Amino acid sequence: MASCCHLKHYHELFPASSGVNLFSVNNEGEKALHLIARRETVAEQDTGSRQQMGHDGVLFGALMAEGLDPLVEDKMGRSALDIASVCGKKDIMAHFK
Repeated sequence: MASCCHLKHYHELFPASSGVNLFSVNNEGEKALHLIARRETVAEQDTGSRQQMGHDGVLFGALMAEGLDPLVEDKMGRSALDIASVCGKKDIMAHFK
């Protein structure tokens, strides 16, 4: 499985006492998993990033391990899993094989 730069220092920067709320919801009813699921891939971004393939899958899995539910729906009735499927996020979908 690929490593994820976002996770290297997460617990150091945001300890349990920091009050960070991973369960926050934006105005569209999306949680963090929705945002990761619809994030453009490196190829789509075409920014010259060295981001490893599977980055979003690792991040998605780590947030699920923290308790986020990939089946929670946004205001349009879409779950993060629905979005990942439609966006062709194979690295995320691999968690559900």
